[in-house]
Amino acid sequence: MNILLADDHTSLASTISLWLSQKAGFDLVGIVTASQELEETIRSTEPSVLLLDWDLPGLTTDDERRVLVKSLRSHFPLLQIVVLYSDLRTLPLAFSNSVHGYISKTESPDHLLDLLVALDV
Repeated sequence: MNILLADDHTSLASTISLWLSQKAGFDLVGIVTASQELEETIRSTEPSVLLLDWDLPGLTTDDERRVLVKSLRSHFPLLQIVVLYSDLRTLPLAFSNSVHGYISKTESPDHLLDLLVALDV
């Protein structure tokens, strides 16, 4: 499974990167730190899953999040989007945008693994 991580928190990105490197069948193909980098990076790395920080720089409003997800759905229809969140108040919008999953940044890595395995891509 090819995974692209979109998160500007370097400690979380480093942790996820190290953790995924130890799991067979998972390949972190890139890390982006701002929403403006997403489409180009997706084109060049061809991930099957995007782990998307719902508070990524450039995604400060619900409208910005809605536009981004709609654009990603249009350009990359097979891409599975998993939202990483730290604030439960942002989740209703994630659900309304038909993301494939969500996980709190405070959850254990095992929960992320379970979610990725469930995607079955």
